[in-house]
Parts: sequence; C-alpha cells; structure tokens
Amino acid sequence: TSFETCFYPCEPIVAATWNVDLTGEQGRLVGNEALYANMSGWHAPAMNLHRSQFGGRLFEYYSEDPVLGGKITAAVIREAQKKGLNCNIKHFVLNNQDTGRGSVSVVVDEQTMRELYLKTFEIAIEEGGAHGLMTYYSFLGGVSLIHNYALLVDLVRKQWGFEGIIMHDYGPEGITQ
Repeated sequence: TSFETCFYPCEPIVAATWNVDLTGEQGRLVGNEALYANMSGWHAPAMNLHRSQFGGRLFEYYSEDPVLGGKITAAVIREAQKKGLNCNIKHFVLNNQDTGRGSVSVVVDEQTMRELYLKTFEIAIEEGGAHGLMTYYSFLGGVSLIHNYALLVDLVRKQWGFEGIIMHDYGPEGITQ
C-alpha cells in the first residue's frame, strides 16, 4: 500500500521560529502519521550544526546554535515518541560535508566538541529521550566514529545515560569502513 505524508518546512525554517511548543506539535503530527502508516521507526531528526554555508545537509539540520538545535530537536522527539515512534537522531557527530565523507578525519579539541558539536545531541538525548543514535562515515582524530569507544560508550552511554540503539548510517561507504 502507498502512504502519502505531509510535507513540513525544512529544519532551518522550523528552528527560525524559536517556538519549542510549535515544534513539538510537528513531532506529534509526525507521530500520528507513523501510527497511520504502521511505522515504528524514524531515522530523524537530523541535527548537526551549520558550520559552513557549503555543508551538504544544511537543509536537514536545525541551526548553527547548539542549544536552539537541541531544544527544538528534543521537542520533536518527545512528542513523536509519545505516539510510539522511535526516533533515531543522526548524524552523530561532526558531519560537515557530504562529498567524500567516508575519508574525512576531523580534528577538534574536547572543549569545542562539548560546547558546540555534542551539545545538540546531549540535549536531544537527555531532554528529548531519543531511542536511537545514528553515526556516519567519518573519523575523529583518525578513529572511525562507529568504532569510537570514547564517544559512543564513555560519553553517550556512561555520561549521558543513553540506553537506546546505536547504529551506523546506510550505504556503500558504511560497508567498506
């Protein structure tokens, strides 16, 4: 059977409202659509920072501000998951480009990581209660994100208390890593 869904504004437009209640309403509507379509999982919301106007996924990420992006994302997640939809937030973490992202190794200090790049994900997990987390193809300091124990276990599981599923992004790049 086919299912037609609503089309919502892209994430930067949603975040530009600064309206957490309205964003939560969008999450509720997405949850209702999932109930209607008998779907239990959603690989969304996406939530990296806007760090360059050339980013390949800016339409999919809420904001250049980590707190705004986190609060908006948390509202969407909370309301969608009330309807039984499992939200798998993505692309954890530092996804600033799409072309050749399987060969990028990002170098960043811990303070910048925590204050900027990780903050959105932390808020989405702690305040939104996300059930899933999707990594992607890049590397942090030469270590593949899917194999990064310090991030996925020490930080996400132990410090943030995340108990959900951690998965890797789909596609041929993920197979070769």
